[in-house]
Amino acid sequence: MCQISNLFYAGFISLLLLAGPVVADGGSIKGAVGYTQEMAWDYNRDKKVNRVQFWLDFDIKTKGDAVKGGMQRYLKDLDSGKKIYHWKNMDMTGDNTRPTLPATDLKIKDKTAVFTVNDVTYTFTDSSADPGSELRYFLSDDGFTKTKIKIYGGKVEVHGQ
Repeated sequence: MCQISNLFYAGFISLLLLAGPVVADGGSIKGAVGYTQEMAWDYNRDKKVNRVQFWLDFDIKTKGDAVKGGMQRYLKDLDSGKKIYHWKNMDMTGDNTRPTLPATDLKIKDKTAVFTVNDVTYTFTDSSADPGSELRYFLSDDGFTKTKIKIYGGKVEVHGQ
């Protein structure tokens, strides 16, 4: 009986060692991605239809157990490059401060980062991991639905320790 339990523990420890570290101290993810196709919308009500697209911008770092940074969601004017943060309010001419949604978790393995913002878990892979691919995606999981979302532009950089 003793030999069986020793074999079990030796196998279990071997699996743990082979898996390698998942959380990288000093790891980071930085980037911005367009996650919709181009749309036409007069967002500033100037009677001119603008080419726009929805984007996510993120800059998240780990230091020990601490996670710093977060994510911003915005509408991007593709002609001027302007970032419109309060598009939900339909008041595009007022306050345009940059609300950052704080990240509460960041795990990095190889060139893939998993982080949580507002109880939604996002999974991104570094753009350089598959540079020729036009079919890039990221994953979003709100606890009810896992969604694969196409990336229509931008760049993601994931750095381990």
